[in-house]
Amino acid sequence: MTDTISNRERVISTEAIVLHRIDLRETDRIFVILSDKFGKMSVIAKGIRRPTARSAGHLELFARTRLMLAKGRDLDVVTSAESINLHLNLRTDLTAMAIASHLTELVERFLPEREENRVTFNLLTRALDQLDTGGSPHRIGRWFEIRLLGEMGVRPELYNCVVCDRPVEAEPNAFNVRLGGVVCSEHAPSSAGSVLVSVAAQKILRLLLRADLDAYLALSPSPEVDTEVESILTAFVQYHLERDLKSLRVMRRVEESIPIWTAGYKSTK
Repeated sequence: MTDTISNRERVISTEAIVLHRIDLRETDRIFVILSDKFGKMSVIAKGIRRPTARSAGHLELFARTRLMLAKGRDLDVVTSAESINLHLNLRTDLTAMAIASHLTELVERFLPEREENRVTFNLLTRALDQLDTGGSPHRIGRWFEIRLLGEMGVRPELYNCVVCDRPVEAEPNAFNVRLGGVVCSEHAPSSAGSVLVSVAAQKILRLLLRADLDAYLALSPSPEVDTEVESILTAFVQYHLERDLKSLRVMRRVEESIPIWTAGYKSTK
């Protein structure tokens, strides 16, 4: 359905992904959504927490939903909701749920209010769909992070030294979060806070910049390289947000719990 605004009725029709929700009073709930045309916005669903509320099941976290919104004085009001994809499968995997929470938190933190960003909407749709169909959660997370960084205009420099702008050699190079990318061997010693990055991790990071998600999911890098890539991108994201991410703390707790009580489930995937 194409997004439209009726000046007469002041009604908005839009597709949206549910990023966050906040209970309000006894029966209402505020939702932070990512609209495919109107960007990130907050809306209110009145009476949504009543047992008889028809829209409740269509406004779960991570759901892609078609909404009708009435223009309100402070917040637009949800008048109807019809789910397109509830992403039910990802809810059976703790790691997939943790990554989905991480992605929606990134969108909520990075995007301004009510500024159209269809590219980010499509990126998040693709990532959630892949999580729902069993794709590697951590790799989907890394792909989304670097693509979102690019959309926000702060993607890392991975080809030229951020100090002298010369192409870096095909060797382990330093990476400096504060400076925004790789640092050549000549300038690494004088760049405080730099960390060494393996050739394999540099190749993966470059692939993430230029290739589609399917190409990354098809690779088989070592767990050490995956961890290295994750560490670099996590530090880069947190630096640009200037805060820790709640979803990362939750993710670590989930990973610590998996070997204890979901090892059998994970091994059968």
